[in-house]
Amino acid sequence: MARPGQDLTTRRGTRIRVARSLDELEPLREAWEQLQGRQFSTDPDVFPLILDWQPQTLRPHVVALEREGETMALVLGRIEDIRLRTRIGYRTVYAPRVRSLTVVYGGVLGDLDDEGAEVVLGALRRHLACGEVDVLRLRNVDTGSPLRRAVGGTSSILHEHGAPTAPHWELAVPNSYDAFLGSLSPSTLKSARRYSRRLEKSFGDRLSFRIFRGASEGDRVFTDLAAVATKTYQHALGVAFAQSDFERRIERLLMNRGWFRAYVLYLDGEPISFWHGHAYRGAFFIGIPGYDPAYTDLRVGNYVLYRLIEDLCADDAIDTLDFGWGEAEYKRRLSTRSRLEQDVHLFAPTARGCLTNVARSSLLTGVTGVRSLLARTEMIDPIKRRWRDRLTSGGSSVVRY
Repeated sequence: MARPGQDLTTRRGTRIRVARSLDELEPLREAWEQLQGRQFSTDPDVFPLILDWQPQTLRPHVVALEREGETMALVLGRIEDIRLRTRIGYRTVYAPRVRSLTVVYGGVLGDLDDEGAEVVLGALRRHLACGEVDVLRLRNVDTGSPLRRAVGGTSSILHEHGAPTAPHWELAVPNSYDAFLGSLSPSTLKSARRYSRRLEKSFGDRLSFRIFRGASEGDRVFTDLAAVATKTYQHALGVAFAQSDFERRIERLLMNRGWFRAYVLYLDGEPISFWHGHAYRGAFFIGIPGYDPAYTDLRVGNYVLYRLIEDLCADDAIDTLDFGWGEAEYKRRLSTRSRLEQDVHLFAPTARGCLTNVARSSLLTGVTGVRSLLARTEMIDPIKRRWRDRLTSGGSSVVRY
């Protein structure tokens, strides 16, 4: 097999090669397909499209770890010009423009052990040392992973401090909906049934429910989901369903590949709640849902979520429901497992890199301290609710990430 890119280093039979262009990615395809995990965005057919659709991306940067001629792991990244945003709550407070080498979420494919992680991290850090990039970003790395452990050995002046961790939640999908209901706590099951009965009693046959799959009704999906999404706090943040041209391209791609699904609840033919996501390699990944705030008291969002889970339980091809990362009551109640993830940043050994690190680390450390205090006093959820209410009423000045 042809070898891509540049041979960077050899250590005890371990070789690192780097692909820096789409042409250099092609010889990696066979190994890539064998190592590919469950993130659709790292699929060898999808990854180049995403690079092309993001205007801030300059080129791919993919590291191959080889042992005795065999590709053991791939680390997928890109070189990009971005605003490195630091937030307090939903508000951006610091955003210097930087050139970043970004390892994408889920971009570590294959068997990367501790020794291999040290070698890969060393290869990535060379681009900081030579001044090609200002920052190395590892997106939402598992805190227990070899790559995260390798970062712990770097110089403290170059390693960002205070970055929060977030749980990533999953549900092991049972083979029947009855089995799922039987796994719930008595209080969760009682609440779900009570609100479902209340909703159905309130509206009866005025309610209807649809599941959309594939591309044949794509225009209807965009119209109906947008009608609900524009009423949500996520829309005020700029992260609701398919708000940008890039996100619409992604959703169209998922539809065309047959991976997309949308679950929509209607009242008198008008959409009032939806959940959507995509199925890929045995897992279903939740997108950002939405519901009309006028029906909050009837828990229409939960109603649709349970219908979604019922559909997945009937699908023999799905074994995992991935709720994504971040705290949420429904994730804690319904998930069967979780892991901690964290964005990791390493900065160039320059005056600018050190100053940026000091500024970000100071802000993040302060925010983490405040969050810990609020968590101990059980104030986080009430503050989030008030902030989200303010956003849905049009009081947001949040800058989109």
